[in-house]
Amino acid sequence: MEEDWEGLGLTVLSTDDDNTLVLFASTDDLQDFRFRLNEYEGPIPDGQINRRYASFIDRIGDIATVAPRDRIGVRAREDGFIEADDFQDNTEYVVDIELWEFGPPQARRTLAEEIVAWVEEQGGELYDLYSGPSITIARVRARGQTLRPVLAIPQVAFVDFPPQPDIVMEPPEDFAIGDLPPVAAEEEELPIIGILDSGVNDNPLLIGGIVAQEGFPESALGTADVFGHGTAVAGMARFGDLRLQLGLPELQPSARIVSAKVVTDQGQFFDRRTLPTQMRTTIERLRNTYGCRLFVISLGDVRARYERGRVGPWATTLDELARELDVMIIVSAGNRDPRGGNALEQGVTQYPRYLLETANRVCEPAGAVNAVTVGSLANSSGLGPEHEFDVHIQTITQPDEPSPFSRVGPGGGGIKKPDFVDYGGTLVFDAVGRRLQRAPVLPNAGVLTTHADFQRQLIVSKTGTSFAGPHLAHKAAQILRALPDASANLIKALMAGSAQVPEATLRRLDGIADIEREQIFGNGLVNAGKASYSDDHRVVLYAEDSLGMDQFAIYQVPIPGDFQGNGARRIHVSLAFDPPVKRTRAEYIGTRMNYRLIRGCPSNQVFEHFRSHTGADTEPAEIAGRYNCKLEPGPKRRDRNTIQTSSVKFTQDTAQYGNEYFLVVRCVGGWASDQEVLQRYAIVVELEHEAQVELYARMQQRARVRA
Repeated sequence: MEEDWEGLGLTVLSTDDDNTLVLFASTDDLQDFRFRLNEYEGPIPDGQINRRYASFIDRIGDIATVAPRDRIGVRAREDGFIEADDFQDNTEYVVDIELWEFGPPQARRTLAEEIVAWVEEQGGELYDLYSGPSITIARVRARGQTLRPVLAIPQVAFVDFPPQPDIVMEPPEDFAIGDLPPVAAEEEELPIIGILDSGVNDNPLLIGGIVAQEGFPESALGTADVFGHGTAVAGMARFGDLRLQLGLPELQPSARIVSAKVVTDQGQFFDRRTLPTQMRTTIERLRNTYGCRLFVISLGDVRARYERGRVGPWATTLDELARELDVMIIVSAGNRDPRGGNALEQGVTQYPRYLLETANRVCEPAGAVNAVTVGSLANSSGLGPEHEFDVHIQTITQPDEPSPFSRVGPGGGGIKKPDFVDYGGTLVFDAVGRRLQRAPVLPNAGVLTTHADFQRQLIVSKTGTSFAGPHLAHKAAQILRALPDASANLIKALMAGSAQVPEATLRRLDGIADIEREQIFGNGLVNAGKASYSDDHRVVLYAEDSLGMDQFAIYQVPIPGDFQGNGARRIHVSLAFDPPVKRTRAEYIGTRMNYRLIRGCPSNQVFEHFRSHTGADTEPAEIAGRYNCKLEPGPKRRDRNTIQTSSVKFTQDTAQYGNEYFLVVRCVGGWASDQEVLQRYAIVVELEHEAQVELYARMQQRARVRA
């Protein structure tokens, strides 16, 4: 336990899945630790069976000093840098130097400035220095002979090459389409979505809804979308899949756009800024200047393959910003083509099992726990009428099945990722060309969105989780328009309550364990209309609140008489919260939350049960089974997640349980228990009857509902 090491004056900096711990000592003598080792090596005291401190020492398999080679980052290792001597004396490198969280931010910044001073004395150059709540990174240009001593500094965590986005330049396409409907008149109250990408061009379908175009930094990057990725992302956020609107009299936008260009014209990250600096500068400005509360990041670093359940500084920064600013940050899960070379056919024959391979884990920053990660669903088989009799083209998916390129969880702290899925296209296998084909070569394999080169054509077909993410943002904007004062947590909880896994996905993944299937599709496909409004026979209740560590709240859930009789009906509960995080801690998430739905139990008994167990342990003692509504998924599968959703179905009469149920929401203290932290959250309860029972009218005077 971390407390054991802290009692010896040691700080736990990192814990890996193989139980390897990285410890930092503020002094060189390790007096208390050496004392225990010496006592352990001494004679067994009289009257004892085991050596002194055996319960502590016997759990240690090996002890070693962190060597310079251990501080070489994953991208550098992939490029062949295994030992410190691989950095050549007079060769210049641009690297990120990340420090452990060994002390308060000022101590980390001071050390970073000392390292920068050393680099500059040796003829190097500082590009950027970021010192946030828990992350300190300096990006420098330096020769190998300068970097080798840096690799020996104990407080240095990693020296690595800068990340690069996973967007690729696609070949020109020839996608012809008839005259498009005009865009409906712009409404000023449409929510604003910030697009952090390669810029957004003035496509006629977008221009009326572009609030601003900025570069970060603008002097170096400009604002134009030369690379061509950001304009397509913006179109999905504004309209969703345009294919679904082509038959309408007018195209209906759901959002306005602020473009934040954060990559170069060549599709690379700007080398003179670290990603934490860019993310914080950009998101804070868009939030403060334009009131932007929804953000889309369809970028990822596929080379940042951290250990299972771990995240990098990019994801941690997004988690911190989402909590600090109460914003919803939507990130794509990332893409990975199945197989290659002689095994290319396995993209068809081994689907969908390869989705669960270790190499297919979500890429940085999609493991973030306070951001919303989006995986991809296939919108079709990918083929058009022209392929009806073409035996050389083999489909991989049918509509509503997981896209064969979509990445899977878990995310930081082992939580379920992705959070949701949305449509991003598919792949097909071309046996003649020996390749996997996608949009824009096969237009039906992608979703329709706005084209960056609009003077050549207005719309284009695109494939990838890059477009599933803004597809979900399009729905989030619809919810925010209906509930303009909703917090980010409430939007997430409402989306979770409305989400459903398509039947085609469930059939295709049949035979795979539930816990693994959830790492493919998350909570499912969001229904924006269902998330935004109640119906006559379906009522949505919600609350936004906060709790201190090891506190709980009890909510009264009214159960109308019409809901107690026979007939198929359901109660659905969803919770979303935004915990504090620390990347270097063994437990990434600082707080945990959970809920239980209680029926047929007096309120004073419910209160006394949970009050008596407050602070006793990290899991609430379950109330008697006859009182507990058996929501599925159960506690073991849902309690670790920052977005939780589950439901219980009834078919028989339940009048014996009365007209009030109780929802208990509990904040479980983690490492944040040592701090004065109030944990914000949103809770949503949905009552739905399959029969056309007028539930809404019955409850309208009893609870706050959305109509």
